[in-house]
Amino acid sequence: MRTATVEELRILQGKPRNVRNVCVLAHVDHGKTTLVDSLVASNGIISAAMAGKHRYMDSRSDEQERGITMKSSAIALKHTYEGEDMLINVIDSPGHVDFSSEVSTAVRLCDGAIVVVDVVEGVCPQTKVCIQQAWTENLKPVLVLNKIDRLIYEMKLQPLDAYVHLTQVLEQVNAVMGELFASEAISKGTDTWTSGLEAADDSQLYFSPEQGNVVFASAVDGWAFNVSYFAKMFAPKMNLDPVEVRKFVWGDFYIKGNKIVAGAQEKAKKPIFVQMVLDNLWSVYEAKDKEKLKLMAQKVGCQMSARDARHPDHRVQIKALLAQWLPLANSVLDMVCKDVPSPANLSEARVTGLMSSQLGTFDILPEESKALKESFMGCSASDNAPVIVFISKMLPVEKRDLPENKPKPMTSEEIARRQQLAREIRAQMLEKAKAGVGAIKMNDEKEETKADVVETNEEEELPEINMSFVAFARVFSGTIKQGQTLYVLNPKHDPHDALRRLSAGEDVGPHVLPVTVSHLYILMGRELEAVDFVPAGNVLGIGGLEEQVLKSATLSTTVACPAFTELQQAAEPILRVALEPKLPKQMPRLVRGLKLLNQADACVQVLVQETGEHVIITVGEVHLQRCIEDLKLRYANIELNVSDPIVQFRETIIEPPKTDMVNEAITDASMVKDIEVWTANKGAFLKLQAVPLPTEITSLLENSRQQLRLDPFKIKEKLRAAFADANWPIDTVDRIWSFGPRRCGPNILLNRIEGHKGSVWTEEGAYGSTFINGFQLATFAGPLCEEPLMGVCFIVQDFKEEGQVITGQLMSAVKEACRKAFQSQPQRLMLAMYTCNILANADILGKMYAVLGRRHGRVLHGDQQEGCTTFSVNAVLPVVESFGFAGEIRKQTSGLASPQLVFSHWEVLDVDPFWAPSTEEEYLHFGEKADSENRARMYMDNVRRRKGLTVEQKLVEFAEKQRTLSKNK
Repeated sequence: MRTATVEELRILQGKPRNVRNVCVLAHVDHGKTTLVDSLVASNGIISAAMAGKHRYMDSRSDEQERGITMKSSAIALKHTYEGEDMLINVIDSPGHVDFSSEVSTAVRLCDGAIVVVDVVEGVCPQTKVCIQQAWTENLKPVLVLNKIDRLIYEMKLQPLDAYVHLTQVLEQVNAVMGELFASEAISKGTDTWTSGLEAADDSQLYFSPEQGNVVFASAVDGWAFNVSYFAKMFAPKMNLDPVEVRKFVWGDFYIKGNKIVAGAQEKAKKPIFVQMVLDNLWSVYEAKDKEKLKLMAQKVGCQMSARDARHPDHRVQIKALLAQWLPLANSVLDMVCKDVPSPANLSEARVTGLMSSQLGTFDILPEESKALKESFMGCSASDNAPVIVFISKMLPVEKRDLPENKPKPMTSEEIARRQQLAREIRAQMLEKAKAGVGAIKMNDEKEETKADVVETNEEEELPEINMSFVAFARVFSGTIKQGQTLYVLNPKHDPHDALRRLSAGEDVGPHVLPVTVSHLYILMGRELEAVDFVPAGNVLGIGGLEEQVLKSATLSTTVACPAFTELQQAAEPILRVALEPKLPKQMPRLVRGLKLLNQADACVQVLVQETGEHVIITVGEVHLQRCIEDLKLRYANIELNVSDPIVQFRETIIEPPKTDMVNEAITDASMVKDIEVWTANKGAFLKLQAVPLPTEITSLLENSRQQLRLDPFKIKEKLRAAFADANWPIDTVDRIWSFGPRRCGPNILLNRIEGHKGSVWTEEGAYGSTFINGFQLATFAGPLCEEPLMGVCFIVQDFKEEGQVITGQLMSAVKEACRKAFQSQPQRLMLAMYTCNILANADILGKMYAVLGRRHGRVLHGDQQEGCTTFSVNAVLPVVESFGFAGEIRKQTSGLASPQLVFSHWEVLDVDPFWAPSTEEEYLHFGEKADSENRARMYMDNVRRRKGLTVEQKLVEFAEKQRTLSKNK
């Protein structure tokens, strides 16, 4: 039975200093959802016995089947801390890398983060990503060291060894915090890198048990504690103050008589943490006698139920004892109340960070916008305070699950009327049946139904949508009320322009849209509770915004409010497939289903190719499978034909080789060929060349697409420094004419025409738009397999008008010249690469390496984790070779290894796709090289065939010769 009513939660929402908004972050399978189950059970929503088995926050069937969380979901919990009722909004987030975008939606709405770490596996890649996301959003993190029971049952450690292992895990987590702190401090330093570190304050940075921001737990057994609990327990026996004892429970201290002395390791003494804490825990887990467990329960003031005492499973009895003695929910929620700031205590850094939109920093906002900062920090819920709400995502909810659509309990009068009506209808049916009318009417109804079915089959109409969307949001200022009219502020909303338009009596602009709030909800995990208003500082659901909000947005009563900064995505969508319905007449269903999927999923991208194909782009295989299932079962409700995964490539050029295959010097290796092209009517002549860009500059451009699209001046000085480091001419940056493709890509058009002043920083100059458009076309589809170019600089050296210049012909000439210049240099394919992290023990390393080798993966390093036999292997793997990789590696290792794949970078496949051995002798000498060239040609052929392009005859001949020589070998 629930311990908190909706009315009690509404009262607590009005006390912002008693509210805590916190998300649970961790690597996959580190115990987040199990821990949240125990928190939910503390409010009586589920049984304590089912905590960890129920997975209450995983409401999707595929989440339950796979045993992983795929979406962020929130629940409001009541907790008593130091005699005062608190409202804690807990958001459970996924740990799988494919759903890291859901973590971004969670951290934006919270003030703190519970970081959960498996003490056996330690800090994993996704743990680092989660901590970094919390750091970026200025959240206050607290730490839960989970699965202590594994140290006993699996690793068979003694208490002292377990203590050493725990200190190492804690050091790993603090090392991540230290790296983030150092990088930020150095970036703020003014003179040297040390000045930033010396000026920064790190007193509250690290996790430390004595500070109370670390909890030790076993979520599966339902217990947790912090050092304060044991300090209070043992301090009276030592006639010491519990506050003083707490400082020495964790660390290199031991007890000598009634004194606490330093130097336990040096003097080979048991540390206090081992003596006070771990020895007692180990004695409970190692107790085999039921009577002994009962005696232990009496000593700690617990009473085991008769049912637990009779249970044949010894682990159940241990769990019952520890869950009563050290209840998990109390320790974790007490830590949250103590260390996580309330919404009324937002830091200034976080407020200015949120208000710094993509159009500029906080300093350039108008004065009316800057004045809103006080409303943010004060978390005022008064009627005079401006309403400011941020929506992080749209939650899909079936209409029947909305509170307003659920059947309400009937009153006794309504029940009586229903019964009377049923009796009257039954009496009428009996009378008609006696007269023979009922049978005739029934036959008539069947005929009408048949006619309807035939008519429906002739022309299928779109069925009614049974899905609604609820905005997942937080109120930062004011009070949002049902029926209230607010402005939806899109990411491109400019407060300067909107205020100017408003003062002039004009429309507020295209990026501001008025909307009326139809419904408000308290989020309760799988359920929604309707409310009339929600004050500042609370997480909530908002209904009726699906037509105005696509994925995320800012709501406000004033157009002076800037649009919040966009959510930071930890993983980039890279995996794409084309979709079509099995029945062509169901295409409208697919189109509508894709729109719903695009709105429901924070990370998926939906687009229509130039060929008319409908394509979705996802982060990885698991994400792709979820999207396909959602389309089939929820959004489109049709059968689909799904193409093989479409992997993007890039085309580039490299520096010409200095030596040939027999290691002899090539005299003209440094020569760059100039390409001269005339327009079709001989009215204009141009000369250009193609050179590879330095890797650092290519990476800078690739990572700065957003800035290039909105304001290229933001990275101008970075580019100038990068070109200077690469020893390019000093005026290179000033002569940049355009970036491409799409004017924001990792390729450059350089203007070296004498006397021509065209530049991306000033004006395009004469025929500038024509040159730029030709360059955009050339970089959008390269000559190898019509994939975009990357890391290429086209230098226009000369342009002359010899007659009438037709812009269309000039554009075609520029495109053709760029393609020829590209082909005059050594051409290469670039592969999208995953970084792959795998945790495995020594017994299966060989099988794991074999799978990586078959898929052309490359192991970077494999380190054994301290204190256990588990290895952490980091590798890179081409995305094109990754399909089915997770399944194969689990099959080959009997499920003992599971990889985490994250898109990392683009890597040059440094082989010439146009070379093949001409004789069997050449193949014997260069067999490995020939195999690599064959792989590059295979990739090219597949892409060209998919795009409906012809495969060049010389490539076919090369491939045939390759197969013959390979067979002979």
